[in-house]
Amino acid sequence: MTAQSPSSAERARRANEFAKPKHPGIGANLPEGASFTTIEPETNFLGTVREAGAICGRAVPAHRGRTTQVWDVTVTDEANAKVIALFRCTQMVLHRQR
Repeated sequence: MTAQSPSSAERARRANEFAKPKHPGIGANLPEGASFTTIEPETNFLGTVREAGAICGRAVPAHRGRTTQVWDVTVTDEANAKVIALFRCTQMVLHRQR
């Protein structure tokens, strides 16, 4: 039995669902009026997903300081929960000047 390719409507629904923020990430953890920039991104790709597949990323803060934040993200294949990528990102918090 072969897997059927999802319709364009189903692909659009998945894309829209993926675009919705599920975890607030660094944006919700910044002081009022602050922004951020990336100091160091690091990604390890461990697997792949079929074209019609869907992925899910879960971000967990490893460090939330006043001037830097470090986030660990695990990306999984939604079909089988297999980890396909690990991502660590160090962010510098940019405070608004008074």
